[in-house]
Amino acid sequence: MVKLAKLLTIIAIGVVIGLAGCGTSGTTTKSSDVVFWDTSLMSNVTRVTDDGLSKDWAKISPDGTKLLYCESTKTVSRSDISYQNWNIVLLRNPAVPSKTVLVTDYAYAPGWSDNNTNYFYVADEDGNTRLIRSTSTGGGKTYVTRNPIGEYDNRPSIRGGVILCDTWMGGKRQLVSLKENGTEITFLGDGEQPSWHPTENKFVFIRSVSSNNNLKAVYEMDLESAQVTEIYRDSNNYNCRNPSFSADGRYILFQKGAEVRTTGSSKNNKESVEIKQSKWQIFIMNADGSGLTTLTSGNVDAYCPSMDANGWMYFIANTGKTEIYRSRVSLE
Repeated sequence: MVKLAKLLTIIAIGVVIGLAGCGTSGTTTKSSDVVFWDTSLMSNVTRVTDDGLSKDWAKISPDGTKLLYCESTKTVSRSDISYQNWNIVLLRNPAVPSKTVLVTDYAYAPGWSDNNTNYFYVADEDGNTRLIRSTSTGGGKTYVTRNPIGEYDNRPSIRGGVILCDTWMGGKRQLVSLKENGTEITFLGDGEQPSWHPTENKFVFIRSVSSNNNLKAVYEMDLESAQVTEIYRDSNNYNCRNPSFSADGRYILFQKGAEVRTTGSSKNNKESVEIKQSKWQIFIMNADGSGLTTLTSGNVDAYCPSMDANGWMYFIANTGKTEIYRSRVSLE
């Protein structure tokens, strides 16, 4: 499992997933006790989960009826590397924390099919990653790839029978497309974290824009013309991650690093000092990269935004516990 440890270390770079205590799951949604969002843009914000477990890869189904995410109940230490052992979890009602664990042990990065029932995910088996299809109704699993495409295949996004994903090859992340049956594997160039446009034959993704891969920006690829366009790059050299379109294709949601300033005490506790640190925040912009708008703020990490066809956004935030939230977003 050393390859798995390396994979999950790569995935964890730049992703803050805090864990502080373990609460008890309830049966209804709860309002947040910490306000860390723009109240003029986000309304009806509620905390969906309340169990304190590490979470990542939150994905709402296109019709908004179900939510997939990953949770970790334990940390594994191997070869001087500590990493999370992920399970895939389903909320059959995305507003209620009653959950069903669908897949256990080294399964992550779920993505919905456009039929709102099937989903795809990555599993590590014997140190190799494979893409697998399953169903939220409990219909077993089908291997899309029995052999890895490259190293560390990751983040499937599915639409119209075509899977987009990324893999590690030649010392960098590469974008890949393939059919749902695992055929017609095509390499599309450098990049990672692809996400389909809801109707057009294009997708958004993340690409490194520095030689050391430390700075990542949002790009779009048009598969009709094979044209790649940079949509957004942060002028202060903060990374971008997890881009996705709104259901109408007009907006792009993503997370980006941002500077947060708080007040603390000096070492001798005799005076107040300003503390600067970076936190993940959620942003939204027009599909052409204009009109960048901050949705979350403050001394809280917020990440993995996902929006359904009904205008609800789901995301993860660490306010001392890492939980899933839902909100209406108003941009009109």
